[in-house]
Amino acid sequence: MIGINPLIMWSVQRIEVIFEADGLDSVVVRGTGFWMNNENRASVFITNRHNLDAKLQYGEHTPFRPKTISIELRRRCGDTFFQKTQWYEVAIPRPIIHETADAAILVNPQMLIDGKPTLADFGFYPILRTDIADQEFLINSVAPMNIASFVGFPGTSENEWSDRRWRAPIARTVNIASIPSIPFEHEQILTSDTMLVSGLSFSGASGSPVFLHQQGIKGGVGIISPYVEPKVVGIMSGHWNQKTSSGMLEHSGLSYLTRSTAIQEMLSKAGL
Repeated sequence: MIGINPLIMWSVQRIEVIFEADGLDSVVVRGTGFWMNNENRASVFITNRHNLDAKLQYGEHTPFRPKTISIELRRRCGDTFFQKTQWYEVAIPRPIIHETADAAILVNPQMLIDGKPTLADFGFYPILRTDIADQEFLINSVAPMNIASFVGFPGTSENEWSDRRWRAPIARTVNIASIPSIPFEHEQILTSDTMLVSGLSFSGASGSPVFLHQQGIKGGVGIISPYVEPKVVGIMSGHWNQKTSSGMLEHSGLSYLTRSTAIQEMLSKAGL
């Protein structure tokens, strides 16, 4: 048992940002993000910094700036969410962008929606603030080789690998490859507070929540390992490519996520 409520699939949605610069063609970036609520019912959309900040993709001096930010939402339909999805522009994004890590949040985003329905009119089960791991959890409850899953929308607009009919995300498994209690550092990873995983992440999956699987059995005794509850330990941020003998690039099998501690920092900064 992994201990993760399957309804969290509906908390994960796509984000689209159009970047523009004078004299240059616009660039469309699509990625993944997920919803979180705290005890005060504030709605927070969590994603990667590089989905909102062109500097991480095109360099510190890039002229590109966000023109529009949109999130794909689905209307509620009773107890199911199998309504057609639609892109809605964020009117007041209020982004909080981490200074060094590849993470960002939108706090109570105001959507440009006909008739002005609230976010409650749309179908998603938000992750709770308490579902996101802090540093103490990473130290005491997470270890190399633990199994985790990330949920998102891999692929590009020309070649999407997620569910085409229902516009639902898909889940993939990874194994934690670095020491989770300390940030993984490498000169080829240009952001801070990362964790290395063994698994295949691709374009489009950036911003996918990464869920540590439940370990042990609650209340177990004897030879049963201590119980560890499932939590979000980070968001998928990128992967390493390697060159083949022909000079082509292929996935190395190693990906990296931004640790949940970066998310915790931004939530605290926002007073959440």
